[in-house]
Amino acid sequence: MEYNKLLQETLRQDLISEVKKYLAYADDVHFDNIFVDESTLEVGYCSRNDDTRRPNCEYYSILSLMEPSGMWFQPDLKAIEAIVQEHVPSPEVKIFINNAVECITKFLIENRPSNLATCKLSIGDITHRMNCFDELEVDDEEEIIDEELEEDEDCWSYSFESLRGIVRKTTSGYDISTYKLAKVALKHIQI
Repeated sequence: MEYNKLLQETLRQDLISEVKKYLAYADDVHFDNIFVDESTLEVGYCSRNDDTRRPNCEYYSILSLMEPSGMWFQPDLKAIEAIVQEHVPSPEVKIFINNAVECITKFLIENRPSNLATCKLSIGDITHRMNCFDELEVDDEEEIIDEELEEDEDCWSYSFESLRGIVRKTTSGYDISTYKLAKVALKHIQI
C-alpha cells in the first residue's frame, strides 16, 4: 500500500512539474501533449508537431491538464489526479473502475447500441451500484431508478454519466477509457 502511495505521489508531482514547466516557457498554449510511459511511469512532453509516438505511452492533451488562473493558467489538479488513478489506482478507485467496465461491457455486448449519445451509466451515490441503459429504449429515467431502488433500498439517489464520453466505437468494437472512468470515480469516491 505504501508503495502505491509513493508511486502515486511521484507520478502526481511529475505531471504537475511538466505542466508548470510547459506554462513557464509557453507564450501561448497549444494542443501539445504530455505522455506517461505505462511501464516506467516516466512523464514527458511531446510537441503537437511531433508525429512519432513512443511505445507503451499514454498521451494526454496539455490543455486538459490546465485550468485558468487569473491572466494565465495553472495545473488542473483534478485532471492530474485522474491520470494518477488511471495508472496507479487506489483500491477503491480500482474496484469502481473494474465494476464500471464490467457493467458497460455487459451492456454493450447485450444491446449493441448504435448511438452511444443516448446511453447512460447510472451510479448509486451511496452504494456505487451501476446500471447501463439506452434512453431511447426507456420511457422514463425514473422507471430505471424505481427498479433499482426496489433492488437496493439503501441507495436513495443516482447520478448519470453519458457513455459517449466514456466509450469510443472502433472498427473492431468498443474502447472503454479508464482515464474517463477514473474521472467519474473521483466524483464519487473521496480519496
